[in-house]
Amino acid sequence: MRKSRAKFKLALRYCREHVDEMKADACANAVFDKDAKRFWHEAYKLSNVKATANVSTIAGKVGDRQIVDMWKQYYEQLYCAKYDNVTMSVGVERRLWSQIID
Repeated sequence: MRKSRAKFKLALRYCREHVDEMKADACANAVFDKDAKRFWHEAYKLSNVKATANVSTIAGKVGDRQIVDMWKQYYEQLYCAKYDNVTMSVGVERRLWSQIID
């Protein structure tokens, strides 16, 4: 039992450390075998199509405008003792919109 567990842990550690190398090898082998279908299948798995660059929901708020308003209210409450609300509100809104646009 101990030997099999140790072998498994060693194999798992190796796989975790070399995952990128193994993915690249799978694509390379598909190219060398001239198997276009398998190559594109491997490339599709590597591309991580399910990942998105933008967050669409934060704390129950959906969409850019609602998320910006949520952060605006947060910073208004955070800085209300130091700054007057009108000046601070305009500054926070400008900073948040510039971050979304960039």
